[in-house]
Amino acid sequence: MKNIKSFLNDYSYLIIGLLPLIILFRSASLNLYIFFICIMFIFFFSEKRIFKNYNNYLWIYIFIIFWIYIVVNSYLTENNLRSLQSAISQIRFLILALAIGFFFQFNIKALNKLILTIGLIIFFVSIDTIYQYFFGHDIFGIEPSYDTNPYRLSGPFGKELIVGGYISFLSAPVISYCFLNLNKSFNLKNFYFIIFILTTFFAVLLSGERMSLLFYCCNIFCLLFFIDKKKIILISSLLIITLFSMYTLNQNVKSRINNFIFDLKNFENSNHARLFSSAYNIWKDNKISGVGLKNYRIICDESQIDKLTDKQTLCSTHPHNIYLEFLSETGLIGLILFSIFIINFLIFIKKHFKKLDNIQKPIFIGSLSVVLFYIWPVKSNGSFFSTFSATLFWFNIGLILLTINTKNKKID
Repeated sequence: MKNIKSFLNDYSYLIIGLLPLIILFRSASLNLYIFFICIMFIFFFSEKRIFKNYNNYLWIYIFIIFWIYIVVNSYLTENNLRSLQSAISQIRFLILALAIGFFFQFNIKALNKLILTIGLIIFFVSIDTIYQYFFGHDIFGIEPSYDTNPYRLSGPFGKELIVGGYISFLSAPVISYCFLNLNKSFNLKNFYFIIFILTTFFAVLLSGERMSLLFYCCNIFCLLFFIDKKKIILISSLLIITLFSMYTLNQNVKSRINNFIFDLKNFENSNHARLFSSAYNIWKDNKISGVGLKNYRIICDESQIDKLTDKQTLCSTHPHNIYLEFLSETGLIGLILFSIFIINFLIFIKKHFKKLDNIQKPIFIGSLSVVLFYIWPVKSNGSFFSTFSATLFWFNIGLILLTINTKNKKID
């Protein structure tokens, strides 16, 4: 057992860092990877050292209560099989985060290797997406799904238009690391950092995913407060020039940005408003417990006229807003329990932030920005309970826990 544990710790930066690569091979491979991590964690769960690490963390127990609630609630719904399967499987994401944060023994050197591994994968996907824009297909010959949306790129994801979210949410801790480790003098390391930032920004911009671009820009803006004025001028100028140039020269980018602005100005007539309204109407009929996970798509009835929008009801696989998804599918009870979990988690990490050093802190800030953007109420988003979306959320929670538990000294 000690040999296995030693092997896992020696290559922990690869085991965790390869998750962005595993995601590229779709849900089956990702679920297998998460299953492997969960089994390893449970296998060593009985060790007292591991147990003591999180035995007193209230937010863990609150989420377990939330999980038990959605399982029981799904069992009691009319269309319970699909809902029950989704609810039961949610526990794997908590275990994934705990495994990343507490199971692996990290030191600062391993943390640097982890960021390098994630950064290289994200950089490759960004190059692949940019390549797809210029040549009509990516490096592997995959073409974007223009039938779904003529202004969107998919990179290596084929018909799934998620590459922008993939790059922006997984690169956040790496971007933060690059920003906060820029030196005042120009050197090769700074050059690599700037190239990485510009390449990922360019890829997210070309992807056509407006929320991903908004998050990327918000993340950069927040990071500017942590660096000196010279760096602010340099980075801001490069990103503004890139954004302005693409808006002026690229019709796809211009159309997506103009449509986004138009939707904001005319939100009450947008498709998002109709989706939000349909979720609200479902919640009004099921205020306490909701209709169960994955049941919004079943209960939503497009044959009805929505009283709020005075238009035909618009439905989708999910409401495109995290709070309306929680309300419609888990009810007030589910939303309250999840909110208590988030509040307790934020209180927990606030206590540890000041103790972090210059390597841990950037990764912590980058991953925290992802978590905060996920729970920001005024935006559209993918289904929180989907494998892709949940993995990005819990992976970043795991990285936050990892930075808190990383040791500054060499591991014996």
